[in-house]
Amino acid sequence: MNDFINTNEIMVKIYGNEMKAEHLHQEVEFLYVMEGRIRVSILEKTFDLNGEDMIVINAHERHCIQPVEDALYARLHIPYALIQHVYDGIHTIFRCNSTVGDNENFKAVRKVIKQMLFCQLNLTYEAGTDNKIDFEYFSLFFHLLELLTVHFLMKSSNSVLPGTADKSGTRMAQINDFIQKHYAQAISLRDLSEYLYLSEGYLSRYFRQTYHMKFTDYLKKIRLRYAVDDLLYTDRDITKIACENGFSSVSFFNRVFKETYGMTPSEMRRQKKKKLPDPSETKEKHTLIHQRLERYLHEEKDWQYSQEMIRQKERYSVKKWRRAKQIWKGIINIGRAEDLLKNEIQEHILLLKQSLDFIYVRFWSVFSEVLLIDIKNKQGKYNFTKLDSIVDFLLSVHLKPFIDMEDKVKRINKNVEAAVYYDGSRVQFENMQQWERLIEALIRHWVKRYGVDEISSWKIEVWYDGYDIGGSVGWQRYFEQFNKTRRIIKQYVPEMAVGGCGILPECIPGAEEKNSGFLKQ
Repeated sequence: MNDFINTNEIMVKIYGNEMKAEHLHQEVEFLYVMEGRIRVSILEKTFDLNGEDMIVINAHERHCIQPVEDALYARLHIPYALIQHVYDGIHTIFRCNSTVGDNENFKAVRKVIKQMLFCQLNLTYEAGTDNKIDFEYFSLFFHLLELLTVHFLMKSSNSVLPGTADKSGTRMAQINDFIQKHYAQAISLRDLSEYLYLSEGYLSRYFRQTYHMKFTDYLKKIRLRYAVDDLLYTDRDITKIACENGFSSVSFFNRVFKETYGMTPSEMRRQKKKKLPDPSETKEKHTLIHQRLERYLHEEKDWQYSQEMIRQKERYSVKKWRRAKQIWKGIINIGRAEDLLKNEIQEHILLLKQSLDFIYVRFWSVFSEVLLIDIKNKQGKYNFTKLDSIVDFLLSVHLKPFIDMEDKVKRINKNVEAAVYYDGSRVQFENMQQWERLIEALIRHWVKRYGVDEISSWKIEVWYDGYDIGGSVGWQRYFEQFNKTRRIIKQYVPEMAVGGCGILPECIPGAEEKNSGFLKQ
C-alpha cells in the first residue's frame, strides 16, 4: 500500500475562505462543503456548491476554487495510482456532482466523510497534530472509495471524453494514461507507438493535429506541472525534483523551466516563501477552522456515530502539579531463583537496571533441588551456598532481594489449553516444624553473612499454598504458616517487611463463606 498511499496526503484538509488558484494534479480530488458556498471551475464549466454539496475533480482536470460566502469545506486527495492499480490500468472517471442531481448514494457518501472528519478531529486532539492516521480512518477512507467506485465510477470502455468521438476519445485516454503512468521515466514517441500498435509517423501527425504540439513538448509540459507542485508544496531538493519528474539532468530542468516560466526553480521557490503568511496568523486561522469544524460535527443530527469516540476536553494549569509516584522503579519480576545463577540472566538484569533503574528483584522457588538446599537435614547443615551466590550478585550491583516464598511450577504455554513444557513437581515439607527450622536457619545465616542493617531493607512474601507442608490444609493452615514465619523473621530482623497472601480469598478452598474472617486475619 505504501507504493500508492502517503498517509499525510490522504488526510482530509479543512479550509475556510481560502481561494485555490487554477491548477491540476494527478490525484483525484473530492470536495465537500460543510457551510457557506464555494464556486468550483473545472475545465470549461462552473458549479456553485452549498452546504452538504460534493463534487469529484478527476485526474488532470484543471480547476480552481473560489469561496463565495462564509465557507467551510473539505478537500481529500485520492491517489490516482491506487485507482489505476485496482482497475488494472483502465482509464477511470468519477461522475460525482451533487449540484446536478441528488440521491441516496450521496447520502451514504456524506455519512462516511463526516465520520472521517470526526475521526480526524479526535486524532488531532489526542495526538496534538493534524498528521496522524489510525486504522479506523483507513477503513473509512477505503469505504469512501468503495462508495465512489460502486455508484459514480465510469471506465473508458463505457465512457467518452467530452467533445470527442468515441474512437478518438478512447485513443486520447490511452495516450494520457500511458504518459501519466510513465512521465517520470525515460519514455519516447517510439515507446508510445509500440504501446498503441501504431507507427511513429502516424502517431506524430496525430499528436500535432490533436494536441497542437509535438510529443516531446507535451511530455515536458506534463513533467513541469508536477515539478512545480513539488517545488512549491514540498521541501525536496531541486535535483531530486528534476530526477523524480523525468528530467535527464538538473541543468536541462533549469533551462526548460526558465524558458517556460521566465525564472529558475530556485527563484520561484524564493518568491513563494516571500508570500507565505505570518505564522501567528496561520495558527489563528487554523484554530478558528477547527473550532468551526467541531461545532459543525457536534450539531449534526442526521448521522449516528459511536458516543465512545467523543473526547472530553479538560483544562489544567502547570502551576498546580505534583510529581507522580514512580512505581515502575520499585520492583521487577525475574523468575525462579535458579535462573539468577545464569550469566545471561545476570547480564540482562544489568541492562534492564540501566534502562529502568529499579530497586528490588523478585524471585521464587528458593528451595528448589537445583540450589542443593537439604531441607531435611536434622543437624541444620542446609547448604545455602548457591542461594548466597544469587544474593551476592544482587548486592554487588546495588539491588535488593524480594523473596517470594512460593514453589511455582515450571510451565511453557503453547496455548491456553496446552503446554510445550510442564513440570508440576514441588518441594515437600513433612510438617510445619521442618519449615520453621529451615526458615530460622536461613534468617540466622543471612544476619551473620550480611548484617541486620542490610537485611532490614529486604522483602519476603509468604504465599497461600506456596509450599506443600504436611498436616492440615486450608486457610487456617496458611495463617499458621504465615504467623510462624513472620515471628521468626521479626525476632532477628524487626524492620524486614513480611507480606502475604498473594492470592484472592475467593480462590481459597473453604473460604467462600468466611471471606470476612479471612480478610480480618
